[in-house]
Amino acid sequence: MMPAHGAVMSALSLFLSSSGRIGARPFWLAALAIYAAACGSQALLAPPVTAAAGLWPFAAAQALLVWAWYAVHAKRLRDAGLGAGVATGIAALCALAALLLLLIATLILDTGGAAPGEPSGSQPLAFVLLFHLFALLSGAVDLGLFGLIMAALLALAMLPVLVALGFSVWTGTRPVASS
Repeated sequence: MMPAHGAVMSALSLFLSSSGRIGARPFWLAALAIYAAACGSQALLAPPVTAAAGLWPFAAAQALLVWAWYAVHAKRLRDAGLGAGVATGIAALCALAALLLLLIATLILDTGGAAPGEPSGSQPLAFVLLFHLFALLSGAVDLGLFGLIMAALLALAMLPVLVALGFSVWTGTRPVASS
């Protein structure tokens, strides 16, 4: 039986170290955990969090998630006898997308904190951006230049995520390299 701290260190190593190899099943579990954590990290954009700590918790979570994504993919690619160059490029694109989301968040979210009892005016970033995008695409609301810019930035920020998802599927289906 492995000591508890050994299991924790092994789990941390899975996400924090890019060395070694992992098989397809552990890769899928780790990748799903990373994507679930990425979805959950949107909660760090909630008004109480941004009012208390600004965007720093979200920025830190995104940096950690991009690294974990790279580490898991690099190991799986090594297990398949492939290099991690493409994973490095996609991770860099995802980091740039996270920076773009942080830029958008600074434009949209009120992180200065309103006086007690006053509405802060801030809403979760994903909701605001999706509202702008759907309103713009439906033609129901003319959001003007700001709406067009927000929709374009949202699409630009989401593109690396879609590429990363596709790459994850491709990576997870690679056969194990022969010894």
